[in-house]
Amino acid sequence: MAATLNAAFNAAARPFTKTVCFIAAAFALLAAGGCQTYVVPPNDAELKASLTDVLDLYSQRLRLVSRMTVIAKDKLKRGTSTLAAIASARTRVVAAAATPALANDPIAFARFDVAQRQLTEAVSALMVEAESEPRLNSDATFRALQGNLAIWSTRIGSARTRYDQAAQIYNATLHTFPHNIAARLCAEQEKPVFSVMDRRPSGSLPHIDFRELRGTLRV
Repeated sequence: MAATLNAAFNAAARPFTKTVCFIAAAFALLAAGGCQTYVVPPNDAELKASLTDVLDLYSQRLRLVSRMTVIAKDKLKRGTSTLAAIASARTRVVAAAATPALANDPIAFARFDVAQRQLTEAVSALMVEAESEPRLNSDATFRALQGNLAIWSTRIGSARTRYDQAAQIYNATLHTFPHNIAARLCAEQEKPVFSVMDRRPSGSLPHIDFRELRGTLRV
């Protein structure tokens, strides 16, 4: 009878013992190899790729904005503050040092996000001013760049959403076993996400009422 009870107890305790041994082995592996042995969440590659897409699109948008401001300088009246605001915002964007490492630094990520949205607001102001400046509004190259900017801004909005979704999956995984144990030992933090989801373009195709859009753009 006693032998039967012992056998039953051992059978019931076996899964628990395996779990304890697995956890102990995980701790031992991390302790021996340090965080170099840390196993990242499965969608880590997707997260990095989606952030790279966002950064590349923002970089291309910055080049479009630079071309637009060159044309605007020759067409707008002197003394306008619009171009100065764009120049200031552009400086902040460049200073934000956009690299994939932003995902590991929530403060730098937020600074980058704010800088990009400030540039959006500055460009939106230029679009408003262009509507009331016939020389600029009738410039074929400027209007073509407006259309390109609208397309790029829409792509940026979609890319930001893909990154946010990947980051949310990554962050959720950090709270599941065994990633939660490894994350604590290696001080792994959740990835930041973009603070505003508005995907409206800062530039648009001709004949859009930019006065209505101004102040609502956040991409």
